[in-house]
Amino acid sequence: MSRKNMRIAAFVLCVAVLAVVSAFYLNKEKSFCIGVPLLSEKQTAEFDRYRKKDIAEEILFMDVPVAADTQTDTLYISQNMDGTTLYTELEGLLTTAEEKYPLYFAADKAFDDFSQAVADGHNFTLIADTLDGCYMKYNVVFTNLPVIRVTGELAYVNEDERNVYAGDITVWNPCYATSGKYSVQNSLLEWNRRGQSTFGFDKKSWKLSLKNEDGTNNDLDFIGIDNKDDDWILNAMALDDTKVKEMFCMQLWNGLYSQTSDYNYRMSQGEYAEVVSNGKYYGLYLLQRRVDAKYLELSEDDVLLKGLKSGGSKDIADHYEIEQAACSEEAVWKMIDGIFTRNDVSMMEIRNWMDISLFIDFGYMPDNSGYQNTFYIIKNAEGNPQISLTLWDTDYTFGIGWGTDGFAYKPEGAAENRRYRLEDEAMRIVYPQLDDMLAERWFQLRKGILSEENIFRLIAENEERINLCGAMERDENLWGFYYNGADSTDSLRSYITRRLPFLDEYHSKFIQ
Repeated sequence: MSRKNMRIAAFVLCVAVLAVVSAFYLNKEKSFCIGVPLLSEKQTAEFDRYRKKDIAEEILFMDVPVAADTQTDTLYISQNMDGTTLYTELEGLLTTAEEKYPLYFAADKAFDDFSQAVADGHNFTLIADTLDGCYMKYNVVFTNLPVIRVTGELAYVNEDERNVYAGDITVWNPCYATSGKYSVQNSLLEWNRRGQSTFGFDKKSWKLSLKNEDGTNNDLDFIGIDNKDDDWILNAMALDDTKVKEMFCMQLWNGLYSQTSDYNYRMSQGEYAEVVSNGKYYGLYLLQRRVDAKYLELSEDDVLLKGLKSGGSKDIADHYEIEQAACSEEAVWKMIDGIFTRNDVSMMEIRNWMDISLFIDFGYMPDNSGYQNTFYIIKNAEGNPQISLTLWDTDYTFGIGWGTDGFAYKPEGAAENRRYRLEDEAMRIVYPQLDDMLAERWFQLRKGILSEENIFRLIAENEERINLCGAMERDENLWGFYYNGADSTDSLRSYITRRLPFLDEYHSKFIQ
């Protein structure tokens, strides 16, 4: 053989060896998902002696006990995914404590179209080998949302006669907003049911209080907002069959707040999550920061009031709960009474008041139109006090109502929901051109935050997020519809496409 031919043969051999090695490692990479080997159909068939045994507490994801629904033997794994993600690209390792049980994924053609399988809510089968000839199995659900695991037991009954549970919480967040990286956080926890009108619903909302081992408050930030606290909420969104409205409402207002923080205050911030508590899957929730003085970054000298539903009481103290006040309660009630009894609205921050009023009008928010579901922030309480407002608990919004034929949206309803507020008439005395001012501000907002393009973008993004991994369907299968399916995102879009022109026409009468 000539020297030239020898070089060619050697080159071909090297290429062949490289191809074999590459194929080997490529095949090896494709045969693992979150550190668990994928079995062939033949290997899967070899596991033929099933035994029911709960080892969920011994299965770990990212070195902590996995979120497991022990009633259906289903594990929930949080991942940062989109419509193109491959199973080989997932983060973290699924193991067992001390590697006691070898784990395998059963043969499943759904791995070949992983993203579509996730969107369909497909359950992959995890096999745990007992090493004694038997096997156990679990369903595995991959979700692009954070997953929350809560465990604990009844500890005491609080002053509001609500059961308080004590235990711990783990939050897997696959795309922590501040860093964009995977975050796993744990804390001791006390929690209890929250809510008023929704308190008796089957799907409960919960107040979370994070604790240290010594019982002190543990400040954490689960969602990446650079604002740590021990107070969090798991919002069941029980009145919202779309599971979009409350998130969308917060995003709209907080988008406005980011541009106007010199006089507006933000609403709560949150992130969708799937929740497993004491071995039971509870569905889709909003993990939210609770609005308080710390969240609003108030000083110790500032006053914070929360508006309450108090029927027809004429006592101003029955309409509010003092969240923070360095001055006396008497001084607080004197300031508030100055607005609602003596019509002294000079203390109201007019720009904030207009934005809140227009926002309430747009969302047709009956629960936020009067005293209740509103926070009152009083700055410089000892000198020349200034009062600003921000909203909370916006579940009853965007046209929810009951007509003669049952559920209905009311896009052509009142254009002046702010008239429920007692200071409205006093505002008109101090600001004779109030309608003109509101109209000018309305059309400014319509060019940006309240443009149809921005509104529909937010709705679509939220809708895609909870549908991408099948979380919406899982929640519907578990809890059904509060409004028997009538409350859909199509209805929400229909409401908005009619509500905006209705308010445009109303305000256009005041534009000179």
